[in-house]
Amino acid sequence: MAHASHPTADPSDRHFERRCKQALAGVHLPTERELLRGMGFFMDDVREDIRECAERLARHIRRKGLQGHESVLEILDDLAMAPGMDALGLLEAQLASFPDWAAIPAKSWRTRCRIYRAASGDADAAALVAAEIAALGFEDIRSAQGRDLVWRSLGWAVHSRRMEDWHATGARITFARNHHRNDVGDYANEFRRAFDLSAETGGASEPGGSDAPGPDETANDAESRSAEGVVVFRTIGMGTARGGADVGRDYTELLDMALPLSPVPDLGLVRERLLKEFPYAASVIETVLHDVAGGDHVHIRPTMLVGPPGAGKSHFARRLAEELKTPWEMIPCGGVHDAMHGGSSRKWSTGEPSLPVAVVRSRRHAGPIILLDEIEKVGNGRHNGNLHDVLHGLLERETAARWRDPYIDAPCDLSHVSWILTANTVEPVPRSLRDRCRCIRFPEPGPEHLPALAQQLLSEMYREKGFDPQWALPLDGVEIEALSAAWPGGSIRALQRIVERLIHVREASMTRC
Repeated sequence: MAHASHPTADPSDRHFERRCKQALAGVHLPTERELLRGMGFFMDDVREDIRECAERLARHIRRKGLQGHESVLEILDDLAMAPGMDALGLLEAQLASFPDWAAIPAKSWRTRCRIYRAASGDADAAALVAAEIAALGFEDIRSAQGRDLVWRSLGWAVHSRRMEDWHATGARITFARNHHRNDVGDYANEFRRAFDLSAETGGASEPGGSDAPGPDETANDAESRSAEGVVVFRTIGMGTARGGADVGRDYTELLDMALPLSPVPDLGLVRERLLKEFPYAASVIETVLHDVAGGDHVHIRPTMLVGPPGAGKSHFARRLAEELKTPWEMIPCGGVHDAMHGGSSRKWSTGEPSLPVAVVRSRRHAGPIILLDEIEKVGNGRHNGNLHDVLHGLLERETAARWRDPYIDAPCDLSHVSWILTANTVEPVPRSLRDRCRCIRFPEPGPEHLPALAQQLLSEMYREKGFDPQWALPLDGVEIEALSAAWPGGSIRALQRIVERLIHVREASMTRC
C-alpha cells in the first residue's frame, strides 16, 4: 500500500508521495528500498515492473559487454517477454553466486526477486521481505518513518502466515495486479492503531472497546450504532394517515431497536471451503474476502460478478453468504420491468416496502446480503419506474444510510446491506450502475477442474436423493476419462447433466449385479 501522508509530513515524505504517483503512472521505476517502504509497482502492475527491470538489467549487461552472463541474459529475456515465478526463482539462484561487488547489482536484484515472489503469493518470500523491512526500520527506529516500517514488516509477516494457510488449501496463486498491497497495508494499519491506542491509554482499552465510534465515523453513524448492532428504523412517517396503523403494527417493534450485524467468521476456513467448491475462482474469492478482512462485521462493497452462463456465479454468491453466516435473499431479475423493488407508497392499495427494508424486517438483521441474479435482464422501460434507477441510491452508502422508504415514509439506515449482482454480460447494464459496482470477471472452470467438480456434484446429487454423501463412491479412472471426453470445460450445468447420466449408469450396473 502506498505510504500514507501525515499532517506533519516532512519534505522527504512529500518527495516519496510524488514518486509514488510517478511509479503508478509509469514514469518512475521504484527502487528496492522504495518498494519495501510500500511504493506501488511500475504502472501499478507487478508484471510490468518485472518486464521493465528485466529489460533495463539486460541492456546494462549488454552495454557494458560483461562476459559470463549468458545464462542471466537468457532468464532476463524470458522475464521481459513473460514474467513468471519459475524464471524469478532461477534468476535469484543465479545471482546468489555473484559477490556484492559484482558488476551487476546482484544483491539488490535478489531482494527485488523476493519482493516480486512475495507479491505473487510466495509465503517464504513474504517472510524474507518482512525481515528486510524490519531491518530497514530498525536503522531509524526512533523516527516516525522507522516505526511505519516496523508496522509494515509486521503486516508482511501476517500476510506470509495467511499465504501459508492459502497454499494449504491447494490453491495456486499467479501474478495479479498488486493483490498483496491492500492486505499488507490493512494489517500494518491495524498494528499501528493498536499500538497508538495502547500508548494513549497506558495499555488499557478505551471505554466502549471496539464499538466506540472511530475518528472516521460520522455523528450520524455513531448515533445509529450501539453495542448490540445498528438502529435501522427510528420513526414511521404519517402514522395517522391512510395505512399508517398497518405499518405501525408491522414495524413498531423494530423502532429504535439495534438490529444485529454478522461478526466476521474465520476467513481462513471460509476461503478453504469456497476454494474446495470453486477451485477455478481463487482470485474472485480472495478479492471478495478482502472486503471483510479486518472489519468488525460482514460487509461487501457493491459487486457485480460477470461471466458466461453456467459458470456458477449465482451458486458462488449464495455459498459466499452462507459461509459468511449472514442472512441473504436472492432475487431473479429476469422479467422485472418496473420499480417494484423500490417499494410503493401506502396511499395505494398495493403499497409495500422496498426490497432491502422487507429483507431487513424479515431477517431481523441490519446487514443482510441481497443477491440480484442476472441484472442485465432487467427491462429498460420507465413507464412504471426501473430497478436500475432504484439501485443508484441503495448502492451508495451515504445515500443508503438515509434511504427514504416510500412505505415507511421515513429515512432508514440501509448502509450495512451488502449487494452482489450477477450478469452474463455487462453491455445491457447502464454505465451509471456499473460505475457504482466493482465488476469482477467470474471465470469458467477448465478441464483440469473436472475431477474435483464432478465428485462434488456426485455427492450433492446423492444428498438430494436422500442418501448419505458417502454413497458417492470416488470416481475411478474410467469414469473420469469418460467425463473428460464429454466435458471439455465450461458450463457446470452441462457437467451436472453428464454426472446425472453417470449416476444412472452406475445404478443400472449395480441392479444387473
